[in-house]
Amino acid sequence: MRRKPLRTRGAGPNASRVASAGWVLAVTLLICGADAYGMTCSIERGSQDLPGIEVVEFMRLGEEANGDSILFGSISAIAVGGTGRVFVGERQDPKVYVFSEEGRLLTALGSRGDAPGEYNAISGIYPGPADSLYVYDNWDLDLTVYEPQQYRFVYSLPIQKGGPGSARELLGITSESLVFSYGRSTGTGTENPRRWSDVRLVDWNGKIISESLLTVEQGEYFLTVTPEFQRNEALPFGRSSTIRMSSDHALYSGWNDAIDIKVVSLDGTALHEFTYPRRPRSVTPEDRRAALARSSNEMRKRLAAGDLHDTWPIYETFVVDDRGAVWLKLVENDEDEWTSWLVIDSNGRATGTAVLPATFDLSVVQAGHIYGSGRNESGDPIVVGYEILD
Repeated sequence: MRRKPLRTRGAGPNASRVASAGWVLAVTLLICGADAYGMTCSIERGSQDLPGIEVVEFMRLGEEANGDSILFGSISAIAVGGTGRVFVGERQDPKVYVFSEEGRLLTALGSRGDAPGEYNAISGIYPGPADSLYVYDNWDLDLTVYEPQQYRFVYSLPIQKGGPGSARELLGITSESLVFSYGRSTGTGTENPRRWSDVRLVDWNGKIISESLLTVEQGEYFLTVTPEFQRNEALPFGRSSTIRMSSDHALYSGWNDAIDIKVVSLDGTALHEFTYPRRPRSVTPEDRRAALARSSNEMRKRLAAGDLHDTWPIYETFVVDDRGAVWLKLVENDEDEWTSWLVIDSNGRATGTAVLPATFDLSVVQAGHIYGSGRNESGDPIVVGYEILD
């Protein structure tokens, strides 16, 4: 188990505890400092009087400076099993790495290809009971199953298409069915196509066995058409949706124009909905100029007249922890090296905020630990694990 030593400027009343714990990131109403991905800085951040959530790094994978033998090209999925094993999906050279709870490499599964046990685009990893492993490839529309001890290949299951769409992401598994989000488009060939996600149940033969349990728009896009290609571009400052499945098999969804999370069961029954008030950040003239500079010529022609949102989305994405709490990555200043994650419990009450490096995307919160991916100061992809301090 590897803990990164703390280098800090400014300390609160828990300084002795923090120093002994290692690398700690905390949200407080005081100035706090930390060594994040090799960078030291001092930040001051209010939390609307919410308590800070302190975490300490206990694992880092893919760091060449630490002598790691596995360096990631692009991380597509992260999952954690009941025994603490960490599963990392590699996109660039498709395979699944299996690490021990301490971060020791145990094995690597698969390679690029179209044969059973081979991958082209891993979009979902799900550890089942006793860490049997399910890996979904949304290019080949295949689900691969491995046994839990040595992760030997068991079988590969083709997943049925759903009308005009196909299964994009494996959201979860129950004893009765697989749960997938399916993607589809409407208005194809028009200037304003719309892309949707439908959640469907699939049986253990790979066949769809339900109507859509919920339907959400994926995001706001603009169709760019040239003589050479046709593609959808995300609108600058555009809104998007997130869908997650909790460990107790409930579906959480939200459109990031506001913090308004809806929860439904796997039979489509509405369970509850909770909201949290937060004012969006205004789009500045500098924001607009930067967004237009990054856009294609076709996008700039459409947007030059100001056809853009006046505010940013409230949050980027969220995950659901093993207690049913939602962790939302808030949208803050682009130049910040830090981002706040707002935590809302299963009763809809905001319970705290955690500050993590802006490059870090949280994937799993389980058994008092946080796992996700980010980039180190050299820009290389890494996987980081944090322990949540009481």
